[in-house]
Amino acid sequence: MLNKASLNFYRAVLLIPFCVALLMMAAIFFGSNYLHDQSDKNTLLKKIPVSVAGAMRLNVENNTNKLAGLLKVLEGSAIFQDAFVRLDRTALLVASQGLFQRLKADHDVTHWYFMTPERQIFLRVHQPDHFGDIVERKTAIDAQRLNQVSSGVELGERGTFSIRVVLPWRDQQQRLLGYLELGMEVGKSLSNLQDLAGLNLFMLIEKKHLNRVKWEEGMRGLGQVPSWEQFPDVVLVGSTRHIDPRLLHYTRFARGGQTQSSFEVGIDNEWLSFSEVALHDAAGQAVGQWVVVNNFTEKYREQRQFAWQVLTALLVFGGASLLFAKHVVDRVYIRLTQTESERDQFKIKSQLDGLTGLANQVAFYRMLAQNMVHCRVDGGDWQF
Repeated sequence: MLNKASLNFYRAVLLIPFCVALLMMAAIFFGSNYLHDQSDKNTLLKKIPVSVAGAMRLNVENNTNKLAGLLKVLEGSAIFQDAFVRLDRTALLVASQGLFQRLKADHDVTHWYFMTPERQIFLRVHQPDHFGDIVERKTAIDAQRLNQVSSGVELGERGTFSIRVVLPWRDQQQRLLGYLELGMEVGKSLSNLQDLAGLNLFMLIEKKHLNRVKWEEGMRGLGQVPSWEQFPDVVLVGSTRHIDPRLLHYTRFARGGQTQSSFEVGIDNEWLSFSEVALHDAAGQAVGQWVVVNNFTEKYREQRQFAWQVLTALLVFGGASLLFAKHVVDRVYIRLTQTESERDQFKIKSQLDGLTGLANQVAFYRMLAQNMVHCRVDGGDWQF
């Protein structure tokens, strides 16, 4: 006869595999969803260097064309030519200073040079007190060597990383007067890069390429506050938006030379990914890094919210299914118990006379046969 132990046994046999199946389904779902999200994120991180390089290339190209167009307008100025030929630095500064402020405000021009045919600085309009040095940058050398417009992104003497365009400057008789150069600090155009690539960018220059005194002078000349001691091996020279400088301590340089090129970190309830892209000048020399920051906080929040929704649905569905399965098992148990009881009662009734309640003919003949066998084998008496 079935009992409580039997019920518990049937429950265990049927419900435990059911629960295991639900857990496996949940594990497979969350595992596959996690792997899919990780794959999407890794794909994005792999695309970052390509995106940054493409955005940088397009940004440099657009700004180079703009600076070259401005130089074409400036080279024809008779006022500039006259002051330059007379070697009147003061007159040249007076003539160019107002225009430089407009170029700076309207076109983000940060550097303007007048150079002699020997590439000697006659006037820095943006820093008029510094002149007389020979420019050894590749763009100026190429303009002199090739006798044509030269451009590129270069690290200047004062540590400013700038887009530079150098134009051979000639008079109306095509005699070489010298060279004109316009420059745009890359940090000034980072907002364009953010618009093009949709990324938050921070530019770091390695200190080994810089002279601290000249770099700090250059930063002040650009209206920025120099912060040489902010990081051990690099300086921050530009960014697309304000960010807590502590975050940049997670870069490879600031973390003691580790070589991990991209990584994630949780800071103040935010999840940020950092990717590092080498920064090269016009000569192909690596001078620093782009640090690309992606904020995955909202994405992770949406993933967690979705996971909780799915988990809640699984718990509701699983709980309801479990209760239903338990109900089915219990009903089956009750039905089996009733069937067993009915079978026993029918067996008893089948051996009794319905009127007298005594053994019927079937029971009498069965007992007769049993007694005959008993007497024959054991020699015992008849028993009824």
